[in-house]
Amino acid sequence: QNKMDSFKIDGIELDLTDSFGMIMASNNIQKINTKINDEFNKIINNEEGVGEVTVGSSRKIVTYHKADNGFKVTAIYDKSSLNKTILNSILFNFLITIGVALVVLLGAYVIVKKYLRAIIDINKMSKSMGERDFTYRSNIKLNNELGDALVELNNSFEILRSVFNENIELSVTLNEHTVDIADSSNSIYEAS
Repeated sequence: QNKMDSFKIDGIELDLTDSFGMIMASNNIQKINTKINDEFNKIINNEEGVGEVTVGSSRKIVTYHKADNGFKVTAIYDKSSLNKTILNSILFNFLITIGVALVVLLGAYVIVKKYLRAIIDINKMSKSMGERDFTYRSNIKLNNELGDALVELNNSFEILRSVFNENIELSVTLNEHTVDIADSSNSIYEAS
């Protein structure tokens, strides 16, 4: 009986009966020393292994195992309770699956968005290079090849900007010296 008491599961009745159908032990203490239901007994005597019967207003599923000594262990499941448990389990698993899928999608979205922003920054840098504007910088930090490429582009833009500015300064200085040479040439020509 102690082992039967440990099987307290809602909607499941577990009985140990003798060869005459008398319940010797059960997880429903009120059934001990009573005769098993006639409908259940028919299923057991027909040796079908499993069957379904109506008891009152509820459907019951009966399974059993016969021992060599004539004793039988029967498990009687309340079909509506069993269906409810199965549906709750399916619903729970479905919700867990949906939750995991949403987390995965959110993670993928964040990762793709981060990389897409880096690619858009590279595109903007290319356009500004074509317009000879070397002031644009990318602020995106990535620890991979794309991040390395952005750092190198930022460094290249800095070098190009400084070279471009030096060229402008040299051009201005050259222009000033060219004007000075032209003025000196004109002065020498007029003096001669």
